[in-house]
Amino acid sequence: MNRLFIPLTAMISIAACASTSVQEMSKSMFQVQTTAAPVCGKSGAAKVASKVAAIEVIRRGGDKFVLASSQAGTSFSGFVGYTAISRNNRGIIVKMVEPDDPEFSDALSAREVLGENWEKQVKRGKPSTC
Repeated sequence: MNRLFIPLTAMISIAACASTSVQEMSKSMFQVQTTAAPVCGKSGAAKVASKVAAIEVIRRGGDKFVLASSQAGTSFSGFVGYTAISRNNRGIIVKMVEPDDPEFSDALSAREVLGENWEKQVKRGKPSTC
């Protein structure tokens, strides 16, 4: 039974290796909190958080945004067999900017962050893999 459980658990964690929540802070600001499996690493969690931020900006009718704050970390979440499992976390605060905002020229373009197939990614919603 244990021989099947551990590989099955690993496959499930790879299939859905990231989860993200979005919290409204104001009309032009929101927080993205991503938790990713160890296989993703901190950079994988950051990549998912950035994509979710870009998707949210477009869904809210904007294009440009700046990261007002960013926090990374690793949290312990349990055991699988005799192996400790930790997850990588990324929290970012996103501020949408308009053309008349002084930060507009330095802001990130949501469409550029997502790349050529940005429309498909927006339609699909939050990514669950890194």
